[in-house]
Amino acid sequence: MEGREHDALLLPALMSDEDEWELQTHLRFSSHRPLLGKLIVFLKRRVLLPVTRWLYEYSLENFRRQQRVNQVLFACLEELAIENARLRQQLERLVDKS
Repeated sequence: MEGREHDALLLPALMSDEDEWELQTHLRFSSHRPLLGKLIVFLKRRVLLPVTRWLYEYSLENFRRQQRVNQVLFACLEELAIENARLRQQLERLVDKS
């Protein structure tokens, strides 16, 4: 597994869309209310955004670590699948010989 390129995993290519399993960290503030909407968006940006930004920066290293763990787990899963296929082929050859 050490010799493999971790960015070249097969499993993400088999998944439907990369955006579905990638962590999205961007923020969008909006409101559907015509009258109170501007006030709500203002409060979100002036009060909630600083708190959220601090929490995001606090958690960012954990997000990166989790992404790396996910890549390693995908690579391990692929290695196990490849090894399983090899063992099945060997077993079939042994059964055919006997």
